[in-house]
Amino acid sequence: MRSDPIQRDTIHVPKSSHSLAERWSLAERLVGLGWGEWNLVTDEIVWTPRLYEVYDRDPADGPLRLDHLPEVVLPDDLPAVQERLRTLFEQRRPVDGEYRIRGRHGTRHLRVLHEPLLDASGRIVAIRTLAMDVSAQREAAEALDETREEVLQARRRVEDERRIARRLRRALLPVREGLIEFPGLRVAVRYLAGEPGRVGGDWWKARRLPDDRVLLAIGDAMGHGLEATAMMTEMRAGLAGLAYTGAAAPQLATWLNELVCHMVPGETVTGTAALGHFDPVSRELAWTSAGHPPPVLVRDRHARLLDDLPHGPMLGVLEEAEFPLTVTALEPGDIVLFYTDGILDRQGRDREDLTEAMLDAVQSVAQRVARSPSPENAGDAADPTLAVERVMLALDAEESADDICVMAIQVR
Repeated sequence: MRSDPIQRDTIHVPKSSHSLAERWSLAERLVGLGWGEWNLVTDEIVWTPRLYEVYDRDPADGPLRLDHLPEVVLPDDLPAVQERLRTLFEQRRPVDGEYRIRGRHGTRHLRVLHEPLLDASGRIVAIRTLAMDVSAQREAAEALDETREEVLQARRRVEDERRIARRLRRALLPVREGLIEFPGLRVAVRYLAGEPGRVGGDWWKARRLPDDRVLLAIGDAMGHGLEATAMMTEMRAGLAGLAYTGAAAPQLATWLNELVCHMVPGETVTGTAALGHFDPVSRELAWTSAGHPPPVLVRDRHARLLDDLPHGPMLGVLEEAEFPLTVTALEPGDIVLFYTDGILDRQGRDREDLTEAMLDAVQSVAQRVARSPSPENAGDAADPTLAVERVMLALDAEESADDICVMAIQVR
């Protein structure tokens, strides 16, 4: 195996607010989210163009004030909306939920989150809004309700509630889990929210590109709640669009860093990511890390951390940051495990001990392959899904208060 930082496929993009705005607009269109903020001190309301589209509202009419929201909500949904608004303003707590509105072109079903911003005295000075049109998911939601009833009748409520939570998460932020097949590669992913049923800051991406390379990425938006969710979706959606430029991993990381640096004007937000491309012909993984935990390479029944390679800083820390490219030559049967730090950050437990437990767990998968009596059984034993499940079980992932994402790739 060789793991040397090299420079190639560099694309020079002019740094301008215009190009950044275009990428922001692209990210908004890809994920379908709209942003808004109501400054209660100046009474100024700012909406992004996408938020006007979500609410099916003419920009010439200006933003919709929250105190006028009941005028467009359908009567059946109005009591719940009014209760959320009371919670938002009286208890000064974030609220989220779904409701239907009357738009210019008919009824819309929206998923909306509101978060109050407080000054030092605890007074609300602004309200931030994040909204998504989920009308297309209504049939999926109805199917979930039917599934819930079937599970209740079969007395398997606990197990199925977790499945429903995963499917509800996909309705809000479409994410695939399980085993994914690509040319020369199999990918297994497991995401576990720190709070059941909520979307956190961890994210991942695995997608085949037009040039037959496979984009692989995993990341963590620091924090919790609305800001972490918004940051995660912006990073994931931005990467999904920018990957089609054909740019190498360091350039993609540079663009992501620009987005994070300018994500919240006047505030510092940060995140980590490991991203790269797998070439099915050469079996090379060309990747870079932006302050992300090092991956694990499993080869010849031995697992080791790739922690001796160059990497860049966390996203959002430096506006002018460099992200070195590492090319790792992989072999058939190799497993590479990527993960977010929630799997190793556990209150009252030593991080080094957890790291050793993770290495032992994924190494046991390779040892199972070695003991397999036939090539066919060896293929089943090397299923990357097994590597993911072994790690989650060995490190008691269900007990973590933080979000966890684990992604294993196996070379074929």
